[in-house]
Amino acid sequence: MPDTHPHITVGHHTRYGVVAATSHDNHVAEHMLGRVGFERLPGSTLYTLADPHQDPLRRGEQAVQSLRAAQYSVTSDAAYDLQPASHPSSASHGILDGPERPPFAALHRVRR
Repeated sequence: MPDTHPHITVGHHTRYGVVAATSHDNHVAEHMLGRVGFERLPGSTLYTLADPHQDPLRRGEQAVQSLRAAQYSVTSDAAYDLQPASHPSSASHGILDGPERPPFAALHRVRR
């Protein structure tokens, strides 16, 4: 059975706050990230929540819910996942700043 990745991963980054990454080269998923409040970081494949100081926890939760409602498979840090029991693969730590990253996360590092 092939290893499948979620369309989008949402998590916490120590420098950028709430971030998202797509695991597929999918322009529609990238467009949807913009619709739920994310902006692409310059020179990166990461997206960060616009206005990061304006209630990031609630906005991160809403983004995950909205993306799932749009039929995207989403993995997120537990802090942003309102349905952790139905998504057992949800990470319990920052997706991009911990040692246990999803296999594709290394492709989404921020270039300085």
